[in-house]
Amino acid sequence: MQDLAKDLKQIEYKAAEFYHAMAANFKENTEISSALERFAQEEEEHGKIMDIIAACAEEGNGISCLRTVNPSTQYSISIAMDSSIEHARAGSMTLQELGEAIIAVEFSEWNSLFFYVVNTLKNVRPECKIAAIKMQEHIRALQQFLNLLPLDRKILERLRNLPPLWCENILVIDDDASVLDLLKAVLRKTGNVDVALDGTEGLEKIRQKYYALVISDLNMPKVDGIQLYKKMHDLFPSINRRFLFFSGTPSDDQLSFVREHNLKLIEKPAMIKDIIAETSAVLSAGIVNLN
Repeated sequence: MQDLAKDLKQIEYKAAEFYHAMAANFKENTEISSALERFAQEEEEHGKIMDIIAACAEEGNGISCLRTVNPSTQYSISIAMDSSIEHARAGSMTLQELGEAIIAVEFSEWNSLFFYVVNTLKNVRPECKIAAIKMQEHIRALQQFLNLLPLDRKILERLRNLPPLWCENILVIDDDASVLDLLKAVLRKTGNVDVALDGTEGLEKIRQKYYALVISDLNMPKVDGIQLYKKMHDLFPSINRRFLFFSGTPSDDQLSFVREHNLKLIEKPAMIKDIIAETSAVLSAGIVNLN
C-alpha cells in the first residue's frame, strides 16, 4: 500500500509539472493560463493527500488489498506527460492538442486508482472527505474548461460521466417548484437532493434524515425562512454551519438576521457557478467542523 501511495504521489506531482508547462505555453492567453495554473496547484494538493494515504496504510485502515500502479501503465503515463511537457515548453502546442493531452492524463489508470483510494478512505480520515469533494470540483472545473476547447463531444461526454467521489444529502426548501427543479438539476452531482415546498414539510424531512446542507428561501407562506431556521436551530444547534439561504430581494431585517447569525445567503438570480461554489464551500466547512 505504501508503494501505491508513493507511485500515485509521484504521478500527481508529474501532473502538476504537466499543467505548469501548459500554462507557460499559453501565457499570452491569461484566461487559459490561469486555469492551467490552478489545475497544477490542485494536482500538488492531490500529491499531498498520498502522504495521508500512506499513514492510513500503516494504521491498517482496511486498504491492504489495494494494488499498486501497473508498471507499464506508470511508464506510459510518464512518457505521455513528458512528451506533452516537452511539446509545451517548445511553445508549439495548439488548443486541440492541449485538450487531448488533458483527456489522456485524466482518463489514465492512475486517476482511477486515486478515485478508488480516496473513496475508500473518505469515511476513515476527514482529510480524505475534503479531498473527495475537492477532486469532484477539480473534475467539474476540467469539464467546463474542456468545453471551451475544439474537442470531440463524445470524448467530453466520457469525462462528464465519471462517477461522483462524494455524495451528501441536501435539502432544498422553496415554495416555487421551478426553483426546486433548478437546484435539483444544478446540484445533482454535488449530492442527493430532497425538496420541500414549504417550511413545515422541510422540518418534517430534517427530523427524519441527516442533511449535510439545507438550502432555504426566505419568503415562504406558513413558515418563512427565518422561522424555519429558528425551529431547525432548536432541534440542531449546529445547523448554522450547514444552512444556506437562497432568496431574492431580502429585506433589511432579513439581511441583519443573516449577518447576526453568521449565515450564508445567495441572492436570486444567481450564476450556476456561484451556486455550486457556495454549496461546495458549506459542505467542505461542515466536514471540517464535524470531525
